[in-house]
Amino acid sequence: MRTLTRLTIAGVGIQVSCEEKLLQKLIASEKKTGHYFTPDHSLQQNQITIHISSIPEPPAAGDKIIQSEDSLWKMQVLGNGYLDCRYYEENPDEPSWWSSIDSHFQNINIGLNFQVLRPASSDHSLPGGLDDFATDRKLMIPALLQHGVLLVHGAGGVVQDRGLIIAGPSGSGKSTMATLFTQAGHRMFCDECMAVRKHDNSSWLAYGTPWNSSAGIARDESTPLSAILFLQQEKETAVRRLTRKESLKRILQFSPIPWYLPAFGEKALSLGEQLINEIPMFELNCSLNDQPVKEIERLAVSL
Repeated sequence: MRTLTRLTIAGVGIQVSCEEKLLQKLIASEKKTGHYFTPDHSLQQNQITIHISSIPEPPAAGDKIIQSEDSLWKMQVLGNGYLDCRYYEENPDEPSWWSSIDSHFQNINIGLNFQVLRPASSDHSLPGGLDDFATDRKLMIPALLQHGVLLVHGAGGVVQDRGLIIAGPSGSGKSTMATLFTQAGHRMFCDECMAVRKHDNSSWLAYGTPWNSSAGIARDESTPLSAILFLQQEKETAVRRLTRKESLKRILQFSPIPWYLPAFGEKALSLGEQLINEIPMFELNCSLNDQPVKEIERLAVSL
C-alpha cells in the first residue's frame, strides 16, 4: 500500500492509500473534489483511514443484512464491524466494489472488482476516480458522525459576515440560491451538502463538503454558523422563526442519518438536539423568481 493523498472534511483528517498498480486507474477529479486533496505532509493527524485494493472478492459475512437499497447496495454485519457491497443493475449477484469497516467506521478497506467495474474510457480508467471511493457519502456519514459532524442537505456559506445554511429537498432550489448569492458577491462553500460541527465545545462551525450539485460549488472552507434556513417554494418571500419542536423535526428531515446503525442514529439525534438549542432556525418561504437574496441579507444582518 502507498499513501496516495490526504483530505479533510469538516476538519476531520482522512488518509487514503492504495496499491501501486491502481494509481493509474484512480485519478482524482479536479472538477469535483481535487482541492480537498492535500500533500501528505500537510495534515498532522488522521482520524479516518481508507485503503483501496484490487481484491475482487469480499470477505464472507453472515446472513444478517442491516440495510439494503434497490439491490444495488447492501450492508451486513461482519464480525465486530460491517461489510458494505455495491452492485450494478446488470450484475446484481457480484459486487462491483465492497468495503469492510470497523465498528467505529474509522478504518475502511475498499476492494474493487475489475471484472465488474466497467472501464470508463480506452485508457481503462475507472468510472469516476479516487474521490468517488474516498468520499463515498454512505461510508462518510457514520464515519464523520463519530467525530461530531452532522451533514445537512443544503447550500451554505457566508452572507453579510454571517454563516448561513439554506436546507431543502432535492429540486427545491438550493443550487439556484447558491448561484444567486455568488452573483451578489457572497462566498458560498457548497450548493448541495453542508456539514456542521461544534468547535471546542463552544461555537458551531459550518463547513463546505465535496458533495456538490449543478452549481458545482464545493469548497473546503468553514465559518461560524449563525442560522439555518429551511427552504420552501412559495409565491411570496417570507421568513419565520421556527419553534424548538419544528426545528428538531426539520433538522432530522434534512440530515442524512443512518438509523439502521442505532449507535450512530443516537449520536446524530444528540447532535441535532444540541444544534437546535444553540442555533436559530427559520422557515424561508420564497419564489426564486423574486430574487430573495435581499430578504436573507436583511435576516443575516439582524443575527
